Amino acid sequence: MAFRPHSSAVTALALSASGRICVSACVDSPAVALSSISNGEVFAELANDTIRPVTFLGFDPVQPQRMLSCSGDAKLWDIETLQPVVKMHGSNVVQAAYLDNGVVAGCSGTGVDFYDSRVSGRPIGSLQGYHTDDVLSIHACSGTQFVSGGNDGVVNLFDLRGARNVALDTEIVFDMFDRISVTQVAWKYGRCFAKLHGVARIVEIDFVCKNNEITSQHAVVVDQEKYRVDFAFAGETLVAGGDRVVEVDSQKTLLQGEGNEVLTRLAFVGTSGLCASTRGYIYSLHQNI
Repeated sequence: MAFRPHSSAVTALALSASGRICVSACVDSPAVALSSISNGEVFAELANDTIRPVTFLGFDPVQPQRMLSCSGDAKLWDIETLQPVVKMHGSNVVQAAYLDNGVVAGCSGTGVDFYDSRVSGRPIGSLQGYHTDDVLSIHACSGTQFVSGGNDGVVNLFDLRGARNVALDTEIVFDMFDRISVTQVAWKYGRCFAKLHGVARIVEIDFVCKNNEITSQHAVVVDQEKYRVDFAFAGETLVAGGDRVVEVDSQKTLLQGEGNEVLTRLAFVGTSGLCASTRGYIYSLHQNI
């Protein structure tokens, strides 16, 4: 099934834990559309009061009716009342992750800021000096650990249980010429997966290994670098967008884009998920992966 909640490129996408609700946003509006997966109809809209496009959407793993958005600031929404519950006033938050005890970590500029999302959304701390250029992606490994990747080619693993409140492990990613930008990070199988800009590959980093070894590399032959293109896990299978959505290792095509359409955003619950495009379309992915 395909539906079109937007008339321009989709910038953020998430799927509820029940698999029944899609939330999405596009490049020319800060509003967030809520669509029914059963019929593709937009049944509600979150009136976001920022002027920047939404760059991240993610459902709360503990309270499934709540959802986080990033569009310069960060907000926690109740999708039943369609109102923001907590506003976290960062200056340039592009992506965020849920941690334990209501803590939200958001990447902003060259640092990672922490907010208390339970009541006030007030800032409660910041990590600075671990990236020398903008942090582009952040992903929670657990309630106390997360990874970050940035434009400086650095991938950091933070453990907030450390003796000084943070323990750090770092990998600097190089290509054959120089260090290279990391546009997305994720965590699976106890390893970090990092997508590299411009070289069409995803690397696996094992922070347990000596010298934080890159243990595997996966080619993404359909990569479209004009747009930020996601990878995701459909169950245990690594998939990536581009001019088509593919299983990365087998290069099996799951969905082919039309014309010049680029399939940029991915969201999965188990092996079923969604893919969003630069034309504002959202497609269901229910193949046997």
